[in-house]
Amino acid sequence: DESCDSHAAIRNDHSAEEKYLALMKALQFDTHELVTEDEGVIKFTAPHHYESSVKAAGEVNNAARARRLAQEAVTLSTSLPLSASSSVFVRCDEERLDVMKVLITGPSDTPYANGCFEFDVYFPQDYPNSPPLINLETTGNHTVRFNPNLYNDGKVCLSVLNTWHGRPEEKWNPQTSSFLQVLVSIQSLILVSEPYFNEPGYERSRG
Repeated sequence: DESCDSHAAIRNDHSAEEKYLALMKALQFDTHELVTEDEGVIKFTAPHHYESSVKAAGEVNNAARARRLAQEAVTLSTSLPLSASSSVFVRCDEERLDVMKVLITGPSDTPYANGCFEFDVYFPQDYPNSPPLINLETTGNHTVRFNPNLYNDGKVCLSVLNTWHGRPEEKWNPQTSSFLQVLVSIQSLILVSEPYFNEPGYERSRG
């Protein structure tokens, strides 16, 4: 009987994960009206960290940037991480791909498990020569620093964003780096089981 019960439990776990994957796949990447423009005046429909940057940039007619963002959007629509443990969800504006919001769910077996972490994203005018700008919005009104790489003011420290001193090959590369790589790096290098060791110099004290 016990073995039957355990098999049933495994089957139920399995079917719960399958249900999750089936339902969430369709919700991972989509568009939403984040920005409106009326007679040249840009307005945001929801708070966004980079609102002033977007307004200051005005209308950006950079063909290379537009092409690159279109390519990246296709990749995001098919390749975002999805598992019952941790998933990444992206919303970009209906009209412009340079303004996004991202939600990353904390991986199981980490202090971030069952947490939802929201990020605001803006791709600067010279993208992809410069990396995307990304800010953590989940900070308890700037009171919580969730990780040595996630500041309570929202700063995200990562070599690939050029906000962290890494080896040259870890830095943003306009030819080979991508926004998907940034998202996977946050999920796998920051939202880890032992965030204490992300502090510079502390990795040596492990154990």
